[in-house]
Amino acid sequence: MITESTVREQLARHRDELPVPAAVVDWVVEVGRDATGDDAVWVWAILQDDLFDQAVQRRLELRDQIREVVSHAAAPAEVQVYIRFRSESEQRELANEELAG
Repeated sequence: MITESTVREQLARHRDELPVPAAVVDWVVEVGRDATGDDAVWVWAILQDDLFDQAVQRRLELRDQIREVVSHAAAPAEVQVYIRFRSESEQRELANEELAG
């Protein structure tokens, strides 16, 4: 199974190939098995607050590129790739809740 660090490395390496690359400031990655038992990778692209709307307008392209990078990194194994987007401020709030929790 692919590791979180490998996925993060590959996403960082291919960041400039993404639509609106300046919008992506970080990645949150988890690996494991999804509800059906398939190997899976969950990617949250953390987007700069002031470029969030611009990036979300191109979300289909962005999702396709991210899925391609992760699938290529996992090869020859097959993984389900789940992609979501969060703003920097939303990610900070979640991190603060976890620290307080």
